[in-house]
Amino acid sequence: MRRGGVAGVRLTPAALRALAEEASEKSFAKAAESLGRQAGGWATAKRAERTAKQAGREIAAWDRSAPGLAEAPAETMYCSPDGTGVPMVRRDAGTGEDGQPAKTREAKVAVFHTAERSPRTGLPERDAGSARHTAAIDSARSKDADPRPSPFAQWLWRAARRFGFAAAKRQVVEKVCAALSEGRIEDVLRELRRHAGEPAADKAIGYFVNNRSRMRYPRYRANPRAGAAGALKRRTP
Repeated sequence: MRRGGVAGVRLTPAALRALAEEASEKSFAKAAESLGRQAGGWATAKRAERTAKQAGREIAAWDRSAPGLAEAPAETMYCSPDGTGVPMVRRDAGTGEDGQPAKTREAKVAVFHTAERSPRTGLPERDAGSARHTAAIDSARSKDADPRPSPFAQWLWRAARRFGFAAAKRQVVEKVCAALSEGRIEDVLRELRRHAGEPAADKAIGYFVNNRSRMRYPRYRANPRAGAAGALKRRTP
Protein backbone atom coordinates (compact mmCIF):
# COMPACT_ATOMS: atom_id res chain seq x y z
CA MET A 1 0.00 0.00 0.00
CA ARG A 2 1.51 3.28 -1.06
CA ARG A 3 2.01 6.16 1.33
CA GLY A 4 -1.07 8.41 1.47
CA GLY A 5 -3.66 5.71 0.86
CA VAL A 6 -4.88 3.46 -1.94
CA ALA A 7 -7.94 4.23 -4.00
CA GLY A 8 -10.64 1.59 -3.60
CA VAL A 9 -9.53 0.38 -0.16
CA ARG A 10 -12.65 -0.37 1.88
CA LEU A 11 -12.68 0.94 5.42
CA THR A 12 -14.53 -0.58 8.34
CA PRO A 13 -17.45 1.42 9.83
CA ALA A 14 -15.26 2.17 12.87
CA ALA A 15 -12.49 3.59 10.67
CA LEU A 16 -14.96 5.72 8.69
CA ARG A 17 -16.46 7.07 11.88
CA ALA A 18 -13.04 7.89 13.29
CA LEU A 19 -12.07 9.70 10.09
CA ALA A 20 -15.33 11.69 10.01
CA GLU A 21 -14.95 12.71 13.66
CA GLU A 22 -11.35 13.80 13.15
CA ALA A 23 -12.33 15.77 10.03
CA SER A 24 -15.10 17.56 11.95
CA GLU A 25 -12.56 18.97 14.41
CA LYS A 26 -9.54 19.61 12.18
CA SER A 27 -8.70 20.40 8.58
CA PHE A 28 -9.06 17.45 6.21
CA ALA A 29 -5.28 17.27 5.83
CA LYS A 30 -4.70 17.21 9.59
CA ALA A 31 -7.36 14.54 10.08
CA ALA A 32 -5.80 12.35 7.39
CA GLU A 33 -2.33 12.82 8.80
CA SER A 34 -3.43 11.99 12.34
CA LEU A 35 -5.25 8.75 11.48
CA GLY A 36 -2.89 7.79 8.67
CA ARG A 37 0.01 7.88 11.09
CA GLN A 38 -1.76 5.37 13.31
CA ALA A 39 -2.98 3.03 10.59
CA GLY A 40 -0.28 2.82 7.97
CA GLY A 41 -1.10 5.77 5.74
CA TRP A 42 -4.47 4.73 4.33
CA ALA A 43 -6.01 8.17 4.79
CA THR A 44 -5.71 11.16 2.46
CA ALA A 45 -7.09 14.70 2.73
CA LYS A 46 -9.51 14.01 -0.12
CA ARG A 47 -10.74 10.83 1.53
CA ALA A 48 -11.26 12.71 4.81
CA GLU A 49 -13.29 15.34 2.95
CA ARG A 50 -15.47 12.77 1.19
CA THR A 51 -16.04 10.84 4.41
CA ALA A 52 -16.96 13.94 6.43
CA LYS A 53 -19.37 15.21 3.77
CA GLN A 54 -21.05 11.83 3.42
CA ALA A 55 -21.49 11.64 7.20
CA GLY A 56 -22.98 15.14 7.12
CA ARG A 57 -25.48 14.16 4.42
CA GLU A 58 -26.53 11.07 6.37
CA ILE A 59 -26.96 13.07 9.59
CA ALA A 60 -29.02 15.71 7.76
CA ALA A 61 -31.25 13.03 6.22
CA TRP A 62 -31.75 11.39 9.61
CA ASP A 63 -32.56 14.76 11.18
CA ARG A 64 -35.29 15.41 8.63
CA SER A 65 -36.91 11.99 9.06
CA ALA A 66 -36.30 11.09 12.73
CA PRO A 67 -39.59 10.56 14.58
CA GLY A 68 -40.50 12.69 17.58
CA LEU A 69 -41.31 11.40 21.04
CA ALA A 70 -45.04 11.05 21.62
CA GLU A 71 -44.51 11.43 25.37
CA ALA A 72 -42.13 13.84 27.07
CA PRO A 73 -39.56 12.60 29.62
CA ALA A 74 -41.16 14.96 32.17
CA GLU A 75 -44.14 17.33 32.46
CA THR A 76 -41.78 20.31 32.31
CA MET A 77 -38.92 20.54 29.86
CA TYR A 78 -36.39 23.27 29.25
CA CYS A 79 -34.76 24.49 26.04
CA SER A 80 -31.70 26.75 25.98
CA PRO A 81 -30.73 27.92 22.45
CA ASP A 82 -27.54 29.86 21.74
CA GLY A 83 -24.99 30.56 19.04
CA THR A 84 -21.22 30.30 18.84
CA GLY A 85 -18.60 31.27 16.27
CA VAL A 86 -16.98 28.45 14.29
CA PRO A 87 -13.64 29.29 12.60
CA MET A 88 -13.61 28.26 8.94
CA VAL A 89 -10.67 27.55 6.62
CA ARG A 90 -10.39 27.78 2.86
CA ARG A 91 -10.88 24.60 0.85
CA ASP A 92 -7.85 22.30 1.07
CA ALA A 93 -6.07 22.22 -2.27
CA GLY A 94 -4.82 18.68 -1.79
CA THR A 95 -1.31 19.78 -0.87
CA GLY A 96 -1.44 18.30 2.61
CA GLU A 97 -1.15 21.76 4.15
CA ASP A 98 -3.73 23.49 6.32
CA GLY A 99 -6.00 25.94 4.54
CA GLN A 100 -5.63 29.61 5.38
CA PRO A 101 -8.14 31.15 7.81
CA ALA A 102 -11.15 32.47 5.92
CA LYS A 103 -13.92 33.66 8.23
CA THR A 104 -16.14 32.67 11.12
CA ARG A 105 -19.66 31.32 10.76
CA GLU A 106 -22.24 31.09 13.51
CA ALA A 107 -23.33 27.65 14.61
CA LYS A 108 -26.72 27.45 16.31
CA VAL A 109 -26.73 25.18 19.36
CA ALA A 110 -29.46 24.09 21.75
CA VAL A 111 -29.79 21.87 24.80
CA PHE A 112 -33.06 20.27 25.95
CA HIS A 113 -33.30 18.99 29.51
CA THR A 114 -35.44 18.40 32.57
CA ALA A 115 -34.85 20.02 35.95
CA GLU A 116 -35.80 19.88 39.61
CA ARG A 117 -36.08 22.87 41.93
CA SER A 118 -33.01 23.16 44.13
CA PRO A 119 -33.73 23.28 47.89
CA ARG A 120 -30.63 25.48 48.24
CA THR A 121 -31.49 28.22 45.75
CA GLY A 122 -35.14 27.60 44.97
CA LEU A 123 -34.25 27.66 41.27
CA PRO A 124 -34.50 24.83 38.73
CA GLU A 125 -31.28 22.85 38.33
CA ARG A 126 -30.66 20.53 35.40
CA ASP A 127 -31.20 16.84 36.10
CA ALA A 128 -27.99 14.86 35.69
CA GLY A 129 -27.94 12.92 32.44
CA SER A 130 -31.06 14.60 31.02
CA ALA A 131 -29.35 17.00 28.60
CA ARG A 132 -29.80 16.37 24.88
CA HIS A 133 -27.70 18.56 22.58
CA THR A 134 -28.06 19.52 18.95
CA ALA A 135 -26.25 21.94 16.63
CA ALA A 136 -26.35 23.15 13.03
CA ILE A 137 -25.10 25.99 10.85
CA ASP A 138 -28.45 27.31 9.64
CA SER A 139 -29.76 30.77 8.90
CA ALA A 140 -32.24 32.34 11.31
CA ARG A 141 -33.30 34.97 8.78
CA SER A 142 -36.88 35.08 7.56
CA LYS A 143 -39.43 37.62 6.39
CA ASP A 144 -42.99 38.05 7.61
CA ALA A 145 -44.20 37.07 4.13
CA ASP A 146 -42.15 33.84 3.98
CA PRO A 147 -44.46 30.80 3.76
CA ARG A 148 -42.13 28.72 5.96
CA PRO A 149 -40.08 29.48 9.09
CA SER A 150 -36.34 30.06 8.78
CA PRO A 151 -34.04 27.02 8.41
CA PHE A 152 -32.94 27.58 12.02
CA ALA A 153 -36.53 27.57 13.30
CA GLN A 154 -37.31 24.38 11.34
CA TRP A 155 -34.21 22.65 12.70
CA LEU A 156 -35.01 23.69 16.28
CA TRP A 157 -38.59 22.44 15.98
CA ARG A 158 -37.42 19.06 14.67
CA ALA A 159 -35.07 18.76 17.66
CA ALA A 160 -37.88 19.80 20.01
CA ARG A 161 -40.04 16.97 18.68
CA ARG A 162 -37.21 14.44 18.69
CA PHE A 163 -36.34 15.03 22.35
CA GLY A 164 -39.94 15.24 23.61
CA PHE A 165 -39.93 18.98 24.32
CA ALA A 166 -42.86 19.55 21.94
CA ALA A 167 -44.93 16.98 23.83
CA ALA A 168 -44.20 18.40 27.29
CA LYS A 169 -47.06 19.86 29.31
CA ARG A 170 -44.93 22.89 30.19
CA GLN A 171 -42.23 24.19 27.85
CA VAL A 172 -39.65 26.60 29.22
CA VAL A 173 -37.29 28.68 27.04
CA GLU A 174 -34.94 31.14 28.71
CA LYS A 175 -36.91 34.36 28.98
CA VAL A 176 -33.71 36.43 28.81
CA CYS A 177 -33.55 35.68 25.07
CA ALA A 178 -36.52 37.98 24.41
CA ALA A 179 -35.11 40.67 26.71
CA LEU A 180 -31.75 40.52 24.94
CA SER A 181 -33.37 40.71 21.50
CA GLU A 182 -35.33 43.77 22.63
CA GLY A 183 -32.22 45.47 24.03
CA ARG A 184 -33.33 45.22 27.68
CA ILE A 185 -29.84 44.47 29.00
CA GLU A 186 -30.70 45.49 32.58
CA ASP A 187 -33.44 42.83 32.63
CA VAL A 188 -30.93 40.27 31.40
CA LEU A 189 -28.46 41.26 34.13
CA ARG A 190 -31.19 41.17 36.79
CA GLU A 191 -32.02 37.60 35.84
CA LEU A 192 -28.37 36.52 35.73
CA ARG A 193 -27.63 38.07 39.12
CA ARG A 194 -30.12 35.67 40.68
CA HIS A 195 -27.45 33.05 39.99
CA ALA A 196 -24.50 35.16 41.17
CA GLY A 197 -21.76 33.07 42.74
CA GLU A 198 -21.98 30.34 40.11
CA PRO A 199 -18.95 30.47 37.74
CA ALA A 200 -20.98 30.40 34.51
CA ALA A 201 -23.35 33.13 35.74
CA ASP A 202 -20.51 35.36 36.97
CA LYS A 203 -18.75 35.02 33.62
CA ALA A 204 -21.94 35.93 31.74
CA ILE A 205 -22.56 38.93 34.01
CA GLY A 206 -19.07 40.27 33.30
CA TYR A 207 -19.57 39.78 29.57
CA PHE A 208 -22.87 41.68 29.45
CA VAL A 209 -21.60 44.50 31.67
CA ASN A 210 -18.52 45.01 29.50
CA ASN A 211 -20.35 44.74 26.16
CA ARG A 212 -23.72 46.36 26.80
CA SER A 213 -22.87 49.25 24.44
CA ARG A 214 -22.55 46.74 21.57
CA MET A 215 -25.94 45.15 22.21
CA ARG A 216 -28.28 47.75 20.71
CA TYR A 217 -30.16 45.14 18.70
CA PRO A 218 -33.43 47.05 18.12
CA ARG A 219 -31.46 50.03 16.75
CA TYR A 220 -29.42 47.74 14.50
CA ARG A 221 -32.51 46.01 13.09
CA ALA A 222 -34.14 49.37 12.42
CA ASN A 223 -31.06 50.67 10.58
CA PRO A 224 -28.34 48.02 10.03
CA ARG A 225 -25.92 50.45 8.39
CA ALA A 226 -26.15 52.97 11.21
CA GLY A 227 -25.74 50.21 13.79
CA ALA A 228 -22.63 48.87 12.09
CA ALA A 229 -21.18 52.36 11.71
CA GLY A 230 -21.80 53.07 15.37
CA ALA A 231 -20.07 49.87 16.43
CA LEU A 232 -17.10 50.71 14.22
CA LYS A 233 -16.91 54.23 15.65
CA ARG A 234 -16.85 52.90 19.21
CA ARG A 235 -13.95 50.60 18.36
CA THR A 236 -11.90 53.30 16.64
CA PRO A 237 -9.30 54.85 18.97
